[in-house]
Parts: sequence; structure tokens; C-alpha cells
Amino acid sequence: MLFHEQPSEPWVNFDFLLLEAYQMLQEETCNECGNPIWICRNENAHNVGFKIKITKCFAKAELEQWQDKQSKKESKKNTFGEIPYAVAYTYDDSPMPTRDSYYRSLSDKVE
Repeated sequence: MLFHEQPSEPWVNFDFLLLEAYQMLQEETCNECGNPIWICRNENAHNVGFKIKITKCFAKAELEQWQDKQSKKESKKNTFGEIPYAVAYTYDDSPMPTRDSYYRSLSDKVE
């Protein structure tokens, strides 16, 4: 996929490294918020906060509008297609915690 070649040859070491990197990325992404776990689950990152932002899916908005017309419910102002999500920031504009510092703190807890 990366080299625009048909993957018909036996796997080489680089293929396994890419697969391992992808697996690590999946495992280290929070299922709840989509942020790296060393940011959103780091108990020692006292300078990290989260802002709630909104993104909009126009396809979902169209579907919800159609469903709303179908149900003929009258309600207050609807916010069709809006999906809340969290974006990390630091209170003091310092760099975000690193993956290494997060895992080091977990290791220190065990010892």
C-alpha cells in the first residue's frame, strides 16, 4: 500500500515493523476520546486540561433532519450533526506529556 505495489511477495522485516507500529498506535489510542493514552489517562500531567469542541458531519445532519421530519416531533432548537469531542491543551503552554514519561510513571508505580 505504501509503495503502490501488489503485496504478493513474502513479507520482509519492514512489513512486520509497519504492522507492529500500527498495532501500537491502535492500542495506545483511547477508545473513549481518541487521544493518546499518555495524555488523557496521565495522572501526573497536572498541567493538561481538555476543551470540548464540536465538529459537524453534514451527512449525519441530513439524515437527522429527515428523521426529524418523519417523526414530526416539535422540539427546541436542534443541533443536527454536531459531535462533541475533546482536544487536549496545557494550562501553561508547556509541551504535552510524552509517551515515554507516561509509561515511565506507570513503571514507577509498579516498583
